[in-house]
Amino acid sequence: MDDQASFRLHFFTRMLFSALVDADFLETEAFHDRVEGRPRERGWLGSLAGLRGRLETHLAAIGRATAPINAERARILSHVRAGAKRAPGLFSLTVPTGGGKTLTSLAFALDHAIRHELERVIYVIPCVSIIEQTAAVFRKALGDADTGPRWSSAPRPSRRAVDASSKMARLAEAKATHPCDEQARSRGSLM
Repeated sequence: MDDQASFRLHFFTRMLFSALVDADFLETEAFHDRVEGRPRERGWLGSLAGLRGRLETHLAAIGRATAPINAERARILSHVRAGAKRAPGLFSLTVPTGGGKTLTSLAFALDHAIRHELERVIYVIPCVSIIEQTAAVFRKALGDADTGPRWSSAPRPSRRAVDASSKMARLAEAKATHPCDEQARSRGSLM
């Protein structure tokens, strides 16, 4: 099996296991809700348009600052938001530190989801330290009730679980620490 097929199988297995575990938790919760006579408190009653409105209010408030960097942030925000009309897919944003990536990406995600009638926005972030930082920015912009990190801190596979002959194993051994490990220790600003 080549490296890419091995990765796909590994990823599919993890996703399948994750879906089964989640389904088990949901069914257990539903059972206990019925037994204990509790109403189901699932789902979100807000709207993406409502979140976008709150974000617009927040952006307007911080946009009033006169620092020279704000003009560049506004230009980046405008350019990125114009791309929200593009068809759904994978998107990346490369902006230097301090360029406003977090709020710009949120604005794009909300605009894109609303335009294409999507139901939710999902952020995938590789490091808990960055998840916490991003969630704090989202909470400040949108409020506590509608934002919150939900993550899995899956352990790295053991050496035995990794095929020593694969390219991925050689890369993992060459880079003994994850780039976020150092970032988490330094707690440097990413925004």
